[in-house]
Amino acid sequence: MELVIQSSPTAIALLRGPDFIIEMVNPACQALLPGEEMLGRTVAAVWPEAAPLLIPHLQAVREGGMAYQAAGQAVRLHRGSGSPAEERYFDFSYVPLSQAGDVRVLMAAD
Repeated sequence: MELVIQSSPTAIALLRGPDFIIEMVNPACQALLPGEEMLGRTVAAVWPEAAPLLIPHLQAVREGGMAYQAAGQAVRLHRGSGSPAEERYFDFSYVPLSQAGDVRVLMAAD
């Protein structure tokens, strides 16, 4: 599965814990924020402008155990430290992954 994720042209991140710490990103996801470390940081720390939109949906997926999809969602993102946030449009898929009582969320954006 990791090879498929790493080879995907879709931006994919694996998130864990109640704060949605980024555990894994593929190259397409890292390209959204070139030159900035994402691993071990929360979604809110990496994309503070987008967090108010993303976090409620991620919480619902984790708590409800059901996947969520949104098409053409406007999100404000910065492209690196010191750069201004810009509005971009994404199709999102959030999928809950359970493993021995630990629920992670797979976030994909295209």
